[in-house]
Amino acid sequence: MYRCVHRGYSLFSQIFICSRTQSQLNQYFSELKKIEKKLSKENLPINMIIIGSRKHLCINEKIMKKCPNVNELNEACRSSKCKYKEGFTEMVLEKKKKKKKIFYESSSDSNSSKEENDEINNYILIKKLINTKNIDMNKIKEICRHDKIEICPYYMCKENIQNADIILLPYICILNEQIRNNLKINIKNNIIIFDESQNIIENINNANSIGISKSQIIFTKLVLKKYIQKYENSLNNNNVIMIKQIIIYCDLLLKYFTSINESVSNITRFMLLSKLDALNLNNISAFLNNSLFCRKFKIFAEVNINEYFKKSNKERPSIISAYVNTSSIYLLCEFTNKLIRSNKYDSIYINKNDDNGIYNNSDLEDDNQYNNKTETLNTNNNSNTGGSNSSCSSKRPGCSTDNNVEAEKKRKLQNNTNVIGTKNKNEPNNSNDDFSDLSEYLKYILENIKDMILKEKIEIISVSSCNNFQNITKDCNNIILIGGTLQPIEEFLLLFLSEKKNKIKLYFSDYIFKKSNIFVRIMPTNLLTFNSIDNTYKNRFDRSHLLNIALQIYILTLYVNYGNIVFFSSYTFLNEFMNFLYNEGKYILEKMKKKKFLFFEKKNDNNVLKNYMTNIINIKKQDNQMRIKNGCILFCVMNAKLSEGINFHDDFCRNILIVGIPFFKHEKNNTSTSNINKNNLVLNYYKEYSKDRSKKNDPNTHDISNSIPILSDWQISQMCKTYELKCAMKIVNQCIGRSLRHINDFSSFFFLDQRFNNPEIYDCFPTFVKTHLNDIKNLGYTNNEIFQKEKQNFHEIYDDIKNHYKHIITNQDPIKDSQNYLKNFVTDLVHLKEFHKKMNYL
Repeated sequence: MYRCVHRGYSLFSQIFICSRTQSQLNQYFSELKKIEKKLSKENLPINMIIIGSRKHLCINEKIMKKCPNVNELNEACRSSKCKYKEGFTEMVLEKKKKKKKIFYESSSDSNSSKEENDEINNYILIKKLINTKNIDMNKIKEICRHDKIEICPYYMCKENIQNADIILLPYICILNEQIRNNLKINIKNNIIIFDESQNIIENINNANSIGISKSQIIFTKLVLKKYIQKYENSLNNNNVIMIKQIIIYCDLLLKYFTSINESVSNITRFMLLSKLDALNLNNISAFLNNSLFCRKFKIFAEVNINEYFKKSNKERPSIISAYVNTSSIYLLCEFTNKLIRSNKYDSIYINKNDDNGIYNNSDLEDDNQYNNKTETLNTNNNSNTGGSNSSCSSKRPGCSTDNNVEAEKKRKLQNNTNVIGTKNKNEPNNSNDDFSDLSEYLKYILENIKDMILKEKIEIISVSSCNNFQNITKDCNNIILIGGTLQPIEEFLLLFLSEKKNKIKLYFSDYIFKKSNIFVRIMPTNLLTFNSIDNTYKNRFDRSHLLNIALQIYILTLYVNYGNIVFFSSYTFLNEFMNFLYNEGKYILEKMKKKKFLFFEKKNDNNVLKNYMTNIINIKKQDNQMRIKNGCILFCVMNAKLSEGINFHDDFCRNILIVGIPFFKHEKNNTSTSNINKNNLVLNYYKEYSKDRSKKNDPNTHDISNSIPILSDWQISQMCKTYELKCAMKIVNQCIGRSLRHINDFSSFFFLDQRFNNPEIYDCFPTFVKTHLNDIKNLGYTNNEIFQKEKQNFHEIYDDIKNHYKHIITNQDPIKDSQNYLKNFVTDLVHLKEFHKKMNYL
């Protein structure tokens, strides 16, 4: 970071620090403030600023109450007459506001400023205050809200980007080119730091993906038709032509829903089959982006909707917002922008479900391919050949894919249902999207509010993270990726495949916590049947398997005070386990509840974490002798909300249990499913991208030192073969990292699956886990008296559960080595209690 002037030009390097959430950025800001205080003593000032969305910076309470949705808030900010925004605009335009001066630059200037007390531009003073004092987001809002100032903090922060040395901002502000341009962020010759970089590939892809529903396209098309009917004579020819082109564009998108039988296709094939290659999408995009037309569209649509409900003497129900969204033109604009920027590796997906339609790992099922050995991933390769990486064009050749028979049957059934349901001849058949005008569409929506076909989406699924990241690497001076779980590193090195090896520097550091602060065990054996614990899908409905999981969770959490977290490999698995507990497993569930408060993660439930932490805080306040329950158990899902980004420090997590491994879910035919697995698309992309890169490498280059690639073809091939396994273990390691948040933190870890002993999986553990597991063989049995007492306590619980559930445990015959398995388990319990006792928590 430096500032200097050379031959009249200002040379100014900026550092952009990106993270996932606003809370993480606030933590960064507070830590940087400590550094800034030390440097200020040495006369080295640092100017810092946090960039947030309107959601975090808006101070107009009326607009905030009206617009709970981020998109609605953005649009309201653009179109409404907000006094804070107007105040900022006036300041920037150097229009003097007659307000009392409340900030003074320095005491030395007081004499010269007395004459100007009545007419002061506070904007300049506030700007200097923000730049020199490095105040956080809340203080900026407080200052801007002052009735003597009234300036929008969102636009103020945007304006201060160009003057700051360090800018803290969310991923999307750098990864999304359009947002980057709107914020006027210049990354040329600057430094970008990505924190929590294990998520960067997913974030790059999400920044370039988007979906738009059939209802939004229909609504946009009908409003445009009505708009052109009303204003065609007053509009100039260019605008009329562009609006009619957008109507044709909407028609072609709508036809694609019904005319194509495949749910997934690559971009090239989509452009050809939809006939969008006949349109000039660049012109459409420029029209939507560079004119005020979108704002006029929204106002026009709002007026017409209000008129319809006024004429029909009905109140406008809030539930229709899913089908009648006046901001749909902005979504169409963004969809067009991302379609233009997409390349041959990306895909188009017709989503027929009322959800995101794409498998996240939190919804995946385990795959059993790693029970014995590592196998290559068996997926359909939906790739194409030839073509450029640039925007869509008709010249790019497509590739053939199999027809989706199941999807066709479903579509015919839906179409038949629509025809049967259309009793009135005046009502439209919405399978053909044949609405004559906006009022007819609104009437249909009110009468068919649960029409699922209108909720179908057409989605751009971007997987070309390496291509998109090149747009950033080519401009920046330095890019730094920081993360606790960046291993295996090959996937991240692919982002820099266009760079040469000598430009890449890797730094590894050991974990900061003490090795004595962890306790780790792999639990491979079912204590009831003495078979191996195998959490693959085939065993999900085995009652003896679920009973053993419940038994081991109960015993392994029984003596650990405060926070216990159990991670399941998918929501499906967790729901099946919950279903077992609340039915046949009620006996053991009641035993758990006697000692622990239980919490289960559910989709879209934001209160479970708060309730879990609140209960732990309340337990800690109780006297040890008076406690009935000594802690909590939080059941949650790997790669879901609670598995990353949550700081379970100290007593919020003293014990973690991992149940299963979150492998990808495989389908016999990717194109025949209603959902698709994005991870398979990413893997196919890596294979195709690496092949294309190897073809482009010039074998006759003269500069040998610069010609060495970051990854060889063999390394990339090996990465693709083990990609599924390493992705799954990266998620597991992310769960492990929820505890051990500082140097003195401690926790125990249990892995309930025999597959964790397989060499391929074992090698993917963090070094501190492997080190601890390797040292277990040196541990002998503890004091005999302690062991015998623990053995007695264990068998009281074990025999009670076994007798109660003898109808579930089919194999009652004596099994060889069964006593050794139980003895080893009791030994682990003794060591577990000693570990937590040593840490003064028992």
